Amino acid sequence: MNNAKRGKISPFQFFAILTVSRIVVSLTYIQSVTVGIMSFDVALGLIFAAFFTIILSLPAYYCAVKNKNPLDNRWVALLYLLYFSYFCGINVSRFAYFAISRLDTKISMPILCVAIVVLGVYCACLKIEGIARFGSLCAVTLFIAIVGAVLLNTNKIEVENFYPLIRNSRFAIFNNTLLFTSNSVEPAIIIALGSKVNGNILKPICAAVFTSFSAIVVLVLLAVGIMGHGALLQSFPFFTVFQLAELGSMARLDMLHTCFWALALLVKTAVLIYCGSCCLKGVKRNNACIISGIISAAVAVFITAVVGMAMVEITKIVSRACFVVFAVLIPLATLMIKRRKKREAQIV
Repeated sequence: MNNAKRGKISPFQFFAILTVSRIVVSLTYIQSVTVGIMSFDVALGLIFAAFFTIILSLPAYYCAVKNKNPLDNRWVALLYLLYFSYFCGINVSRFAYFAISRLDTKISMPILCVAIVVLGVYCACLKIEGIARFGSLCAVTLFIAIVGAVLLNTNKIEVENFYPLIRNSRFAIFNNTLLFTSNSVEPAIIIALGSKVNGNILKPICAAVFTSFSAIVVLVLLAVGIMGHGALLQSFPFFTVFQLAELGSMARLDMLHTCFWALALLVKTAVLIYCGSCCLKGVKRNNACIISGIISAAVAVFITAVVGMAMVEITKIVSRACFVVFAVLIPLATLMIKRRKKREAQIV
């Protein structure tokens, strides 16, 4: 059993952070993000993506356990700061779009984005222990919400909605697999937070990937089973699933989805801002969180005020390129370069 240490989190808390971080991407799911029709083969793409995510997370894992961190290089760390800020801005802007289009709120999208990031900065300033405790609570409540949605909607599932099982082309399934894999910022989070885990990190990484992708597969199958072809008409199909849920006299439990989504988003925002602050060497932690938050807010405001829905297509390209560079290439290069330097030092 691991003893608690200041500035460290437990493997379970690390698992909770990674799980919430991945699930919230799918709660911000926009129908137009995927390729083709939402059907059973979307779940198939998610299963393939889970496998690839674990494999492609190995370079980041070895960087963490072998203490060969890419963030030790000042310039590389600044690139990771931009990467964390980009993903933070994307997630915040998606939630802002959802809030404006579905909750009938009068607040403008840029102001909402800034407000969310400000809350994220506050949470990030509570340091990793506070974020981890909040993340653990959110993971439990999120699990309860998903289980509740499944149980309350089981009677609405129609088996014929699943047929034909494969509706999209092989290319579309492959494209979806790449998309779901590249939407994972978790390898970069492993690089930033791996050294702060008080214990083995391989088990929580694998468990988080399995749990998060399983939850998303369940939500996809639930949406397809209930709505069938109608799922194609929904911008936020998972939100619709919660709208259809009923518990006795209580109908439309969509606020349950919104509340837990907001909590999960706040956790991920805080985590990404904190990870960004880890990239600023020589800067006090709270000041680094503020700087990271300012960049994230700028990205979110730019997306909502300037780019708009065109960001959906841009994200498909940018996210894949960023994933390859920051989750795979840089960690691999770090492992090889530091191994070579170690051999040269031994020869000398």
